[in-house]
Amino acid sequence: MLGHHLDVVGSPDWKPLTVQAVVGLIGIMIGLAAYTRRGLPARTPSLQLISAPPSSDTL
Repeated sequence: MLGHHLDVVGSPDWKPLTVQAVVGLIGIMIGLAAYTRRGLPARTPSLQLISAPPSSDTL
């Protein structure tokens, strides 16, 4: 587990902070890639109703 390595009174140790930033960015990229590739159907049935032409039953 990575801890916070920023000391408020001393000079910052940049190597652990850089490692944390890189690990965080990798996690964000993996999460976004998984989110965009999940292949779930769209949950907007109202948009499908708006774009569908009217049927002869409703006229």
